[in-house]
Amino acid sequence: MSEKSVITLDYAAHWYLPSGKPYHTVIAKSGKERATNLTDARKEGAFRSVTSVQKFAARPQLEIWSKNELLDAIREIPFDPETDDQEKYIAKLIRRHDAEKEHGARRGNVLHATFEAFVNGGPIKSRLRKFVEAVQAALTPYGINLQEGIAESSFFNHRGFGGTIDWHNCEPDAADNYYILDYKGKRKIEDDKELAYDNHAQQLAAYRYGLLQPGATCLNVFIDEQAKVVVHQWEEPVLRRELRKFFALLDYVNIHDRRNMKDIPESKIRYKKRTL
Repeated sequence: MSEKSVITLDYAAHWYLPSGKPYHTVIAKSGKERATNLTDARKEGAFRSVTSVQKFAARPQLEIWSKNELLDAIREIPFDPETDDQEKYIAKLIRRHDAEKEHGARRGNVLHATFEAFVNGGPIKSRLRKFVEAVQAALTPYGINLQEGIAESSFFNHRGFGGTIDWHNCEPDAADNYYILDYKGKRKIEDDKELAYDNHAQQLAAYRYGLLQPGATCLNVFIDEQAKVVVHQWEEPVLRRELRKFFALLDYVNIHDRRNMKDIPESKIRYKKRTL
């Protein structure tokens, strides 16, 4: 059996320009679209997204999930020494593992697009209405009406990072109760299983700093495939701690990227709806 590596690090990143506009892809010399890389970002003064920065820190719960998924694949696809080649068998396990990740990503994309359409008054497929109704019902105790906020808005912050926020109502003419939401799709929500982790709080803490709304309430909204919904509100001490950790990580990432953070006046910071 050859000893080539079949598992590699994920260096993919999302980038944001100082205007607040996403800069995730560029047109290559071949004329085809490709993912933006560090060299492209340097040329345009773009910086990493919050979640791209977070990739540089270990996420134990994700590692545990990944290992469990691999174990499940081994149980479902037993090795047959009479017919299986070891390299091909390993490739089958990796394909099964990657397929589960892709399924989760597709599920998340559908949910995000559905809630964006609902907020903007667009059409929603009948099979997806139960998810919208369940989430809106779960948010009613907080006084949140999704259609009174902004979905999928992007921002850039002078500290040198950007992002796209699932939902918020942090507008100057909005109510005094500011909220920032981040949706998390799950296969199944179990009553005794932990859902909210520190990296989720860190993401939301960075988002509200990026929006210049340090007092906004941060909520994670977990949604499973049966339209079960759990809302988790983060406490202020956790958000403050995770923001400090995020900036420490951001400093590390900027050193890694061999670039200096640009001093952009806060008066020039803008956030806007994502354009497709």
